[in-house]
Formats: sequence, structure tokens, C-alpha cells
Amino acid sequence: MQIEFVNGGFMSYYVGSSSYEILSKSEDLLNVRTYDKADPDLAWHPKFSSKPSTGGGEENLETIYTTSV
Repeated sequence: MQIEFVNGGFMSYYVGSSSYEILSKSEDLLNVRTYDKADPDLAWHPKFSSKPSTGGGEENLETIYTTSV
């Protein structure tokens, strides 16, 4: 099964592809695969969940940088 977006639509990071193969789906998880337009040998496997993330975000970021770009 495939998902095809029109008018430049995409899921997750933009890799130049609007076509996604559904690898698996459940009530709360969707796993898809798409191929990088610039390098078709490179496959991306984003996972989407309807459940909130339970990890990370509690600690403050420590960095040596003082300016934002």
C-alpha cells in the first residue's frame, strides 16, 4: 500500500519524495518508507505515533555556544 502526496506535500523531513510505502500500521503506529530524490539508494523509514513521547525533554540543554543562527 502506498501514500502519494500532491503539490509538493511530504511527511517528516523533506527528502524530495512525495511517495511513501506503508510498511506497517496499527492503532497507534504508522511505519513508512520513502527514497531520497537526490540519492535513490538512500531509503528513509519514518515512524509516526499518536501517543505522546515519554522520554527526554526534562533536562535543560547544556551548550558551549552563545548565539543562535
